[in-house]
Amino acid sequence: MLLTPAELAAHLRTSERTVARMVLDGCPSMLVGRRRRFELAAVLAWTQEQAASCRSEKTPLAVGTQRLASAVAAFTAASRQVQVRAMPSASKLS
Repeated sequence: MLLTPAELAAHLRTSERTVARMVLDGCPSMLVGRRRRFELAAVLAWTQEQAASCRSEKTPLAVGTQRLASAVAAFTAASRQVQVRAMPSASKLS
């Protein structure tokens, strides 16, 4: 059974834009006329393969994502410790 990009996105619970990015990353698909179609079994196998390769090796993207996550956590922790005082504006003082 061949799925349209919208049907595949609904099945994967993602957006059609993500499906388009998956195609650029090598997701198996075929053109029927001018329209792209997906075989569900092939797509699911491809996503499993992609997930396994990401778990097995530390790609630069994965390392960068970890650094970003730690930076976000540090910023969040620092922002929770800051106390903000609001000063009345000068126009309200007079």
